[in-house]
Amino acid sequence: MFKRIALAGVIGLATLTVGVQSSAQETHTPLPPQTPVVPVGQPGKNMLITKDLMRYVLNPAAETFWQAGGEVDEGDKRNTRTPENDAKWYAALQAAATVLETGNMLMVDGRARNDPQWAKWSSDLNIAGAKAIKAAQARNGDDTFAAGSDMYDACFNCHAKYIPRQRQELKPLPDLPGDAKPNSLR
Repeated sequence: MFKRIALAGVIGLATLTVGVQSSAQETHTPLPPQTPVVPVGQPGKNMLITKDLMRYVLNPAAETFWQAGGEVDEGDKRNTRTPENDAKWYAALQAAATVLETGNMLMVDGRARNDPQWAKWSSDLNIAGAKAIKAAQARNGDDTFAAGSDMYDACFNCHAKYIPRQRQELKPLPDLPGDAKPNSLR
């Protein structure tokens, strides 16, 4: 008898939790523009190595934010990526907050490198995240694009040093006439 009551309680709690989560997802309200950015206190135990922090936290957040800015050329028409509803703006805001905090997480013991450039690029990422939060809260497509560019620059600069890649062979662009191509592309 006790097992049935316990099972019914667990099922009821699970149902209530799912119901609360689904209703909370439907009523997301963007954070107010005055949302403070709280300084980081003492870091806790590291749970992810830097590579996994990038893979599972920063990269998905940056990609999500980048979906909210700029435009994509599709032949004769341009497709703007500026969010058109509350849910997409809220996703951009959540992604920006994750990027901001990842800049902090890159500076904790166990991840931070003994290199002033590492500190600068981590700070640049944090600052870009703060700009991205403000842009998403203001629902400003141009500022969202600019913040995304700052994010990209912070990532690119750090990766250029810490993830060196061999230069891939350049391929000719199809829209350049042969005589307009640099010699290296002919």
